[in-house]
Amino acid sequence: MEEMHSRDKDEEDQKAMRHILRRFEAEGDDAAAAAAAVTGLDDSAEMDDDDALASKLAGVDLADTDPDTLWQMLSASQQAQFRALMESDQPWNELALPDYEPWWCIDEKEERRQARPPLPTDTLPPLSQLMKTTPSPVLRYHAIHLLLTYAYLQRKTLGDMADDPAFLLKVLESMSVLFATTSAATLRTLDDAIDDVQQHLVTWGDDDAPRVILLLLKDADRLLTPPSASLSPAAQVPSNASANAEKEDTTDLDHAIGELYQLVDWLAKQSSTGAADRKKFKLATKKAFFFLVYGHSLTPQERHVMSLAVRARHQQLDRDLHVFAQEKDAAERAIEKDNEKKKIKIQEL
Repeated sequence: MEEMHSRDKDEEDQKAMRHILRRFEAEGDDAAAAAAAVTGLDDSAEMDDDDALASKLAGVDLADTDPDTLWQMLSASQQAQFRALMESDQPWNELALPDYEPWWCIDEKEERRQARPPLPTDTLPPLSQLMKTTPSPVLRYHAIHLLLTYAYLQRKTLGDMADDPAFLLKVLESMSVLFATTSAATLRTLDDAIDDVQQHLVTWGDDDAPRVILLLLKDADRLLTPPSASLSPAAQVPSNASANAEKEDTTDLDHAIGELYQLVDWLAKQSSTGAADRKKFKLATKKAFFFLVYGHSLTPQERHVMSLAVRARHQQLDRDLHVFAQEKDAAERAIEKDNEKKKIKIQEL
């Protein structure tokens, strides 16, 4: 029993180590890009610890590399950061969202297509085979909710959602519409979908839930917007001609929901899944497949309308947060000024 417990602990430590290394690597890439933009110099001109680590990890398979080898790649300061994170009572998957650029943030069209996760091999039937009636308008809010969940998982796991099945399942079961047991009428508007995701973030102890929601809304906007397309609110709805041309290719929406469908199907087939959970997983897999077919059936015009609605929300939230930050700063300055006056009066006395 002790040996099994020790093995589980070693696996958890290695999983945490891989995640933290990916976090260091991502932060190093962002820092190098920022420095290059400011100085105009190549990354290799002046590398700090994070840049050096990103260089060392290039081409390294973290899952198959010996932990001792990975440890030697860290500098003394990074080893200290790693120890602090490992000794913390807070699990790695409950830490704040790391700096990370997911595949849908790539602007270049061809690079973005190549970075997309692979599509399922299942043949997608027409939506009319799955529904006998016209799709309800509220389905688009469920699809957006699913994109917000997907973006959260991608960012939280640095793009490796299958690395921690327990965390993946925890998020999907509690947050995604795939495992929801309540009536679909609970998400009747876009604001319902946004509020539901934000409430989960607050429940999980995220102190900066509004800013996380802002980031996830921008992610959903990008996933609904074709690569290289304008993100301007004034952008016109695609014409029927361009719509017909685009339907020949798959969309970011297809790839995002397709990856979720494959992950739920993969979770359902894990040996640890008990008989009592199989029915739940079977239903969740069916729901994921339905949303995959539904998302694929959306026309460019329909996706454009959805992206405009999401964009309006994240732009309004951005303005609200900016105003809040200004008011908070003004209040702090007023308090500081008032304290200075009190100090002067005390000194005069």
